[in-house]
Amino acid sequence: MANKKHVARLRKGVEAWNVWRTKNPFVRPDLSGADLAGADLIEADLSGADLTRANLIDVNLTGADLLWTNLTGADLLWAILIRANLTGAKLIGANLTKAKLIGADLTKAKLIGANLDGVDLSGTNLAGEVLPKAELGRAELDRAEPNEVSLPKKLSSKVMPEDNNLTEVRDGQTQRLDRSDHQTFGKANSLLRSNLKIVLSYRRKDVPITTDRIYDWLARRYGAEGIFIDVDSIPVGIDFREHLQEVLNGCNVLLAIIGPRWIGRRRGKPPRIMDESDWVRIEVETALQRKIPVIPVLVEGAIMPQADQLPEKLQGLLHRQAAVLGRGPDFPVHVDRLIRAIDRLLTQSATDTSNTSDTVP
Repeated sequence: MANKKHVARLRKGVEAWNVWRTKNPFVRPDLSGADLAGADLIEADLSGADLTRANLIDVNLTGADLLWTNLTGADLLWAILIRANLTGAKLIGANLTKAKLIGADLTKAKLIGANLDGVDLSGTNLAGEVLPKAELGRAELDRAEPNEVSLPKKLSSKVMPEDNNLTEVRDGQTQRLDRSDHQTFGKANSLLRSNLKIVLSYRRKDVPITTDRIYDWLARRYGAEGIFIDVDSIPVGIDFREHLQEVLNGCNVLLAIIGPRWIGRRRGKPPRIMDESDWVRIEVETALQRKIPVIPVLVEGAIMPQADQLPEKLQGLLHRQAAVLGRGPDFPVHVDRLIRAIDRLLTQSATDTSNTSDTVP
C-alpha cells in the first residue's frame, strides 16, 4: 500500500517533488500500488522508489531517474520513458506494452517475465539486462546496444507483427482483431502506407504537447514519414504557404486538433481564426475546399466552436463528427478509437482507388 503522503507530494508537481527528494535523501518513497495514470513526471527523481504494482499507464517519464527503482508488476502501458535512467531497475513481470524507451539506460535492469509487446527500445543501452521469459512480441530492438544481454531462445533482433497476432484496445480491454479488422488494416497498409499523408493542424499556443502525443501514436501506427506536423516537416528556406499547398495535394486525412485556445482569442481584436493569413485557418479551409476528410479532434476539455466564432469558409467544420480525447487513463483508449476511425477512412479511400484503377481500360 502506497504512502499517502508520498503520493500527495508527487502529485504537487515534479519540481516540488525533486526538492523534497534532495532534502530527504534517505527516505525511500513508497508509491506501491499508486494510481498515477497519465501523470506528467518528466525528469522526476524516483530513484530507489517502490513502484511495485503501480498504475503508470500513459505516464510521461522522459528523462526520469529510476535508478534501482522497484517496478515489479507495474503497468507501464504506453508509458514514455525516453532517455530515462533505469539502471538496475526491477521490471519483473511489468507491463511495458507499447512503451517508449528510446535512448533509455537499462544497464543491469531486470525484465524477467515483462511484457515488451510493441515496446520501442531503439538506441537503448541493454548492457547486462536480463530478458529470459520476457514477452517480446512486437518489440522494436533496432539500434539497441545489447551487450551481455540474455535473450529468449529463437528471438530475432527485430520481431515484426504477424497479421494473426494483431491486437488493439477496445473500451479499455486488449482484444484480438477479428477477420474483418485484419482486412481493414491490410488494405490500408498495402495500398496507402507508401504514399500516406496525414496532416495534423493545430495552434502552437494551444495544445502543442498533446499534439506531440497524438503524433507519436500516429507515427507508431503509420510511420513518421507519413505524418505532417507544421515546421518539423517543412524544409528550411521553403515558403510555408506553397509547401502547405503541396502537402495538402496528397493529403489523405487532416486532423484539426482543437484545444481551449484554438480560435486564438486576442484582446481588443478579432480572434486569429478570422485572419485570412492565419496558418490554422488556411490548413483547415483548404482541406475543406478540396474535400479532404477532416476530423475535428477535441482535446484538453475543449468543445466545438460556435458558428459565429468561425469565418464562413470554415463553417463546414461544424458538420464533421468530432473525436474527443480525454485525459489521463482515458487518453490511450480514445486515441485508439481515433486511429480505428482513420483506418476506416484510409481503407475506404484505398478501396475506391483500387476499384477505379481496376476499371481503367
